[in-house]
Amino acid sequence: MKNPIIKNSSFRAVTVSLFMVIFACAADAQQGIGISKAQVQAVLDSIDKACLNKDAAAAVANYASNAVITATVVQNGQTYTNRQSRDEYLRVLEGSLKNTGDYSLQHKDVVIEIAPDGRTAQCRFTLVEKWRWNTSGMQEADTRESLTLALLDGKLLVTKDHSDVAVQTQTVVPVANPNSK
Repeated sequence: MKNPIIKNSSFRAVTVSLFMVIFACAADAQQGIGISKAQVQAVLDSIDKACLNKDAAAAVANYASNAVITATVVQNGQTYTNRQSRDEYLRVLEGSLKNTGDYSLQHKDVVIEIAPDGRTAQCRFTLVEKWRWNTSGMQEADTRESLTLALLDGKLLVTKDHSDVAVQTQTVVPVANPNSK
């Protein structure tokens, strides 16, 4: 007759090993459905492309319907703080993009952090934008921006956007026409 203690110990060892394999596979599967840094970067790239094409609707399509957009802007010695819904942000962005020329942008110091559950991400960066406003001089904004992104209905969207913006206006110096006397 076989020893029941040995039989039970072997059964326990096999059971524990089986559960460990199942949990490891489940953890790997969960990571596969979570947010990746490449997905976050793709959202940033989509927003950038839309802004460069002056397509505010395409940029804002990357935001959740209930996204909260806040900004603190320092320009000409004055500070403005605002909070906007996605629809309000769309209207402001449409007006801004329509009235700018020579627009360019560049991200610096991008940091992307994925939450342990893979369902949300934080992205922080400095955005340097340059543009000409109507016929005035060139302007440049250095923006320290922080985004929160979440998987909503299978799509990665911005749920919070906070910006600290410093705008500098460069004066236009007219160039003399060498042909005029």
